[in-house]
Amino acid sequence: RCSASERLEKLRQTGGRPECEAAVTKSLAWFKTKQNPDGSWGRANKAAMTGFALLCYLGRCETPDSPFYGDNVMKGIIYLIELAKKNPHGIFSENWEGGKGNAGSYEHGIATYALGEMYTLARLGSKSLPGMREAFEKGVEVIIKTQSPKGAWGYGGTEIVYNPQTGNDLSVVGWQYQALKAAKNTGLKIDGLHKCIDRTLDYLLTKQTKDGGFGNADRDQGYNQWSLSGCAILGLQTLGKGQKKKEIARGNRAA
Repeated sequence: RCSASERLEKLRQTGGRPECEAAVTKSLAWFKTKQNPDGSWGRANKAAMTGFALLCYLGRCETPDSPFYGDNVMKGIIYLIELAKKNPHGIFSENWEGGKGNAGSYEHGIATYALGEMYTLARLGSKSLPGMREAFEKGVEVIIKTQSPKGAWGYGGTEIVYNPQTGNDLSVVGWQYQALKAAKNTGLKIDGLHKCIDRTLDYLLTKQTKDGGFGNADRDQGYNQWSLSGCAILGLQTLGKGQKKKEIARGNRAA
């Protein structure tokens, strides 16, 4: 991803065109104009929006060392680090207390995922990133500690954005496992990480319906297999070590 010529070659191999690269370039330039003075993006749920923007820059290998967007990326990282310092749990959200809506559980997973990907790539550069590793590790620890007995996550807690007792929401799980995957790829030693990943994988398998999709089998219900199979299939692909081919194939056929 860090070489323009190699990106174009990958595009060619997978049926893409140079116009795709041009579109990405325009999008990243647009993001630059939309960054808030505090380093965040968005007007609400800014931790999630900042995480999304950072992931977009990372997709093009734009790190704090980058000549065009390095300052923007660095400011986004600093925003997330400072945000996590503002609450006693290290959560990446302004809505971290229970009763403030459901966004915080999504925000924390998205922001943790972005910092994990950034840690893997940006630590190879020359810029100092004080506090990023600590903020990321604490973010992952929150996710591990709030996993429900079923191996999932959900919102609705009374003291924190997660409900570790009964929280089992496939849409929330999708962002948490992305953060766990990023943590695994960093190579950092985080207690309970691999056990948490295994339990997440087990949970995803329990959500497969007789039709092969993942989620509620009734199309009229929320969180049904027509809207969430992609989330579960991606989880099986990234967490399953290539061992869940049968379940993935059934899911793909259903989707």
